[in-house]
Amino acid sequence: MALCCRALTASQRLGPVLTLTSRSAVMQIRPHCSKWSSWETLRCQRVASISPADESFTRHDNSDSSDSPSRFASRYVAHGNPTFKVFDSSQLEHLIQEARLPRRRQPRSKPRRQNDAGEWPCNACTRLLPPHEFYLDAKTRRSTWCKDCTRTKTYEYARTLRGNAARLAASAMYRSRQRKIRCSLTQDDILEMMWEQKGCCAYSGVSMEMLVPNSHWRMSLERKDNESGYSRENSVLVVAEFNTPDYSRSPGVRKSEVLGTAQWSAAKVQHVFRARQVNEDLLQLAEDIRQAREKPGCSRSSSLKQQTDADGKWQCVACGQYKYMTGFHSHAGKVNGIRSDCKQCCRDSSMRHRSTLRGHVQTILSHVRARSNTRQLLTDLDLNSIIDMLWLQRGRCFYSGIPLQYKALHVHWRMSLERVNNSVGYTKENCVLIAVEFNTSDYSRNKATTQVFGTAQWSREKVIHVWGPAFCETLQIS
Repeated sequence: MALCCRALTASQRLGPVLTLTSRSAVMQIRPHCSKWSSWETLRCQRVASISPADESFTRHDNSDSSDSPSRFASRYVAHGNPTFKVFDSSQLEHLIQEARLPRRRQPRSKPRRQNDAGEWPCNACTRLLPPHEFYLDAKTRRSTWCKDCTRTKTYEYARTLRGNAARLAASAMYRSRQRKIRCSLTQDDILEMMWEQKGCCAYSGVSMEMLVPNSHWRMSLERKDNESGYSRENSVLVVAEFNTPDYSRSPGVRKSEVLGTAQWSAAKVQHVFRARQVNEDLLQLAEDIRQAREKPGCSRSSSLKQQTDADGKWQCVACGQYKYMTGFHSHAGKVNGIRSDCKQCCRDSSMRHRSTLRGHVQTILSHVRARSNTRQLLTDLDLNSIIDMLWLQRGRCFYSGIPLQYKALHVHWRMSLERVNNSVGYTKENCVLIAVEFNTSDYSRNKATTQVFGTAQWSREKVIHVWGPAFCETLQIS
């Protein structure tokens, strides 16, 4: 699980390789390369064309579609990496035209009657089955197809382009109603986006799996600006691996505290090259780890006696201001039933603590314990085990090698905990530290009702697939 000892120095060699576009220049730096693939040519041209303004990437990417990363779609498939379908223009056009055709109207079903045993015939398979083998229908009270035939029909429809586009449009409408935001996105808009993006992810250029659910590189819907609703102008199609939650929009988060977000963008995908080349200060990391292992002492304000004034207000021992009891959190162990510091001081103190390595790790552990209790998973992690994990990884993401951030809550490349195998609990052998951008939700493991062909979970093979084989040549999986 440790990083290679050459990780900090060898990563610097990637810089010249990424900015040179001629074959002779690259062969001088990498004489061991016997082939100059089209992937390397396109990727080097893409990185060399990035302007200096792109270094400070933003969440909103309004670049022209003609310069989108889908023009530079990777076709590299590493050994052991799951393959995916690549549709050419004619195949994609045929699929979209087929999805646009109006649905054929089903002929009226024949009248059905029960037999003497109380069984009903299925209009699809013609079998006589008991009533509990049919789903209840709102109009006819009982479906004309049995449960097996209905599931087979739904299974086949979900593996068509029309079915996937309808699922994305329905999901967008459902989430809009939940969040009370505007949604004007239709099924035809999604089909138009598929054609404009040529079946590739709008951020990375990876070919999307548009037909098979529970698969790698599955197509998903993304809003470029999460402050706006689902519209044609604000939506793009990306692979599920790049569809990460935006924790900076959680309730109670102030905009002034948001320095970055876990959400991807086209500029952020390109910025990964430069982010990985940043040298990690191991001396500072060692000092942060030393401080994180030390338990902080009790503050002086906690030992002060809380006073009240003539108006019935209580004094905050931290800021000294007098406030009503509603300005304090309740505390059953106190005589007056409230904490000695006010809500604002509690929040500021919590923010300062969570902006340290010790506080960040303790927050991770609290989430681990909560999820383990809910899902009844085994866990043997503690503060020292996660800190040891961070040092073994030299402060870098286990998947991408990007330096992890742990001194701010809402920032790019924030440190998070990942289970390599989601069927196993939070154990030392099954957990690694990664950037929160690579910590995607896995809805296929242990939850899927149909066959699972892949998952949206990241791995080093997927990182190599997106950013090239040389990107992770210095990383080793122990």
